[in-house]
Amino acid sequence: NSFLSGLPPPAGRLHFFSVYACREKSIKCPLSCTLCSFTSGFETKVFQIKFIVILLYIHSSTNFDSSMKPAEIPCGSAGAKYVIESTGVLLSVEKVSSHLQGGAKLVVVSAPSPDAPMFVMEANEEKYNPSSMNIVNYASCTTNCPAPLAKVIHDNFGIEEALMTTVHAYTATQKTVDGPSTKAWRDGRGAHQNIILASKEGKEIKTSPFLSSKQIRMAFRVPVSDPASHSEIKEAVKKASHGPMKGVLGYTKDQVVSSDFVGDTHSSIFDAGAGIFLNDNFVKLISWYDNEFGYSHRVADLLLHMPSKE
Repeated sequence: NSFLSGLPPPAGRLHFFSVYACREKSIKCPLSCTLCSFTSGFETKVFQIKFIVILLYIHSSTNFDSSMKPAEIPCGSAGAKYVIESTGVLLSVEKVSSHLQGGAKLVVVSAPSPDAPMFVMEANEEKYNPSSMNIVNYASCTTNCPAPLAKVIHDNFGIEEALMTTVHAYTATQKTVDGPSTKAWRDGRGAHQNIILASKEGKEIKTSPFLSSKQIRMAFRVPVSDPASHSEIKEAVKKASHGPMKGVLGYTKDQVVSSDFVGDTHSSIFDAGAGIFLNDNFVKLISWYDNEFGYSHRVADLLLHMPSKE
């Protein structure tokens, strides 16, 4: 059974899901209706299948609730054992635990939490303990990308220091035009007119669950007795992407650009031709990701993994 809360009234639900699906793929809606400005049009079979599954799933097996307080959402009576807390509002164990009062058995927080145990698939999911963990945190969409890559480098060569640079599309929390910001002056500048430097200190310090806070991501110093060559590092990543991390870590040597990864379900796609090897022990590795698509699939993977540990 599934349960969706915080949604619009019944008349707006078809509109909500159909418009979201269309906008996510930047295509025309396959339906003609009066609920939005989209008109009917031809579409690929893959999208039609996804779209039909969404509609059938919503109408046949999904319960809806508009409660704003998690404790009032009847997850238990609806048979919803697992909850994905994705509002971005409830992050601490204390606040998220209100879901348990509504009958949920386990909660996955889909944003960095200050105190819930953090898990990333193909990084540390085997450390999940069902006897002591009923609230867990699946890091962030940004952490989801470098963590699998960092693990391959860490396991094969070792990491002494690391530094990450992320290039991210602007988000709904930013300003459409210049205005005030309570966080930082830069954050108040118009999002679609500027490249804005965003601080990732604090919560984003939790980059990889197996690395210390000093190792933050993506440009690695690799201490080995025999320095690792460019080809050795690429081969290690390629081997992992075709082996134990298949489906999570991808590998490409094509001349790709960002739009090539829209809808890609991998957490991280290593770009073999884009890295910079400054010397034998200092390399910058480049990996691409569809931040929400890959992250959503990993959250689902974690939900499938947790019952296997019970």
